[in-house]
Amino acid sequence: MFVTLEPPTDQMKREAVVAGCYHSDACGRDYPKIQILTNEELLHGTKRVEMPPERGTFKQAQKVGPPAEQPELEL
Repeated sequence: MFVTLEPPTDQMKREAVVAGCYHSDACGRDYPKIQILTNEELLHGTKRVEMPPERGTFKQAQKVGPPAEQPELEL
């Protein structure tokens, strides 16, 4: 995500498009790799960052089993 104070130039927009998209298998959707947003768009809520949901993007680690009991210290 690139945040700018001024509207993006045509060259900036072209570079963002050329960078392509990221495909999320979890959502089955494409997201732009480079997104150009202005402060005004973010503050007024007219644009938001497009990104996959936080859950489901990465594989979960396999569970090992129940946690081992910790012995008490003899004090």
